[in-house]
Amino acid sequence: MKYIEIIQELQQKEPNKIILVKCGAFFVALGKDAIMLNKLLKLKITCQKNNLCKVGIPVTAIMKYVDLMEKEGYSFSIYDYTKNNSQIAKVYNFVGKDNKEKRNCLDCTKCKSYNPWRSMKEDDIYKILAERSKGGKGTAINTKI
Repeated sequence: MKYIEIIQELQQKEPNKIILVKCGAFFVALGKDAIMLNKLLKLKITCQKNNLCKVGIPVTAIMKYVDLMEKEGYSFSIYDYTKNNSQIAKVYNFVGKDNKEKRNCLDCTKCKSYNPWRSMKEDDIYKILAERSKGGKGTAINTKI
């Protein structure tokens, strides 16, 4: 299971909490939780994919943000995700106010991190590149190495 799916499953189990999951060098929040952290803590919001916002907190800064989240008084849970064996473990829980945010996305097209190419399938990209090669300097090559 991908970490996005894991986070979304945890959000369903704890719908009123902000969910943060450590994945690599960051603690990640998605959707409504990302929007809430953007509002509360002014964390930079980016597009994870179309119609899904994301914030990331570097592992080295997590305690600063735990203190700020507790001061704001919203419920949150922190999880550790180990990619190589797909294990998830809850490492911290704070009980406070409910996260009432319902949106998973602000307006993607207005987001500085919006990338319309992100949602394209590989075949679509190859078709666009082939079309570009017909009228320009680029050349479409389909050679196996």
